[in-house]
Amino acid sequence: MKKWQAIGLFFLMLIPIRIGAQDFTWWNQLHMWDGHTNWIEYLTISPAFLGPNALPVPVVLTGQLPRTGITGRYQYFARQEDRTHAGHFQACIPLFSDRVSLQLGGTFLEYYNSSISARDRRKSRDFDGMGVSVGDLSFGTLIALVEHHERLPDIVLSVNFRTASGSNLEAARFSDAPGYHFDLSLGKDFVINRQRAA
Repeated sequence: MKKWQAIGLFFLMLIPIRIGAQDFTWWNQLHMWDGHTNWIEYLTISPAFLGPNALPVPVVLTGQLPRTGITGRYQYFARQEDRTHAGHFQACIPLFSDRVSLQLGGTFLEYYNSSISARDRRKSRDFDGMGVSVGDLSFGTLIALVEHHERLPDIVLSVNFRTASGSNLEAARFSDAPGYHFDLSLGKDFVINRQRAA
């Protein structure tokens, strides 16, 4: 075995892997499973019954296109029943002209630790309430309809789609459903005091 293969094998052994089927007897008894209905039917797809990143609130614009580039952020949700660490990203790339942009974003990774009461209320099938999930990818088109007009406000039309790429529906972390939103944002700068310093 070559040296690089041995190093690769060593790192593979460090990754925890769950092998085998999980016994869902506890879930079946707790939620009085009828024996034939799909477990997904027991879930409630709403913000109160999913993880904090499952149904994200769109970014509110101020009538101007975001700056070109990639940004990342870390969030920690300190709620006692669902402590969650999450990494997010957002990218804005101009298309065709400086008035049209493509926007990509999403939660690329989340580590969660839920309480047993939150697990049971959400009807999650994650026995220990802990794990790692990958979030949904969102993409959209931003169009600057009005820019730098003397009287009119800046206006940006945003058409956005969320894919069903998130993982861990069984743990009630992401919705496994696509979504979309449209918005029109307006913004205008006003000068309050035009006096020059003497």
